[in-house]
Amino acid sequence: MAWLSYEVVIFYLNIVAMSVFLLLCSAKKFYSIRERLGFAADQRKTSDFLNYCKDDIFWFQAWFTMLMLCVMALKMRTRSLEALQTGVGVLLTRHFLEVLVLGTLYFSTTFEVKSYIKAILALVLVLNFVLIKVFIDLEAQYSVYWAPALLLDIVLHFYIFL
Repeated sequence: MAWLSYEVVIFYLNIVAMSVFLLLCSAKKFYSIRERLGFAADQRKTSDFLNYCKDDIFWFQAWFTMLMLCVMALKMRTRSLEALQTGVGVLLTRHFLEVLVLGTLYFSTTFEVKSYIKAILALVLVLNFVLIKVFIDLEAQYSVYWAPALLLDIVLHFYIFL
């Protein structure tokens, strides 16, 4: 039953993620990958904004949905926070590092991946492997809601790295 609940929540979180993305883009100018590479021409002014940034919004939606799923699973169905301290600490550290990467890549005018971004991405990959160990430990404790949220987060991060 937990997986069905996650599927429904993911659908609505994607809609909320688009709204948050539009709110952030109205506060600070967003540069699409096509625009930074010089292939956008005059599409920003002539087409719908969501259609214009459709290739880039997916990455924000994936990150936002994973973060909100983990927060909801942690808040709603956790028996004791003491047993989850390692997993929550590693997970929130990884999400904080991703905010740095997304902010740097989305709101910069040039398309260059600097060395500190590569280091952060390598650290995120290492933290993802650490979370696999945390997930195995949670499965031994029969965690019903937090373990599936963590597994979904791990799998989606490996999907992003591909």
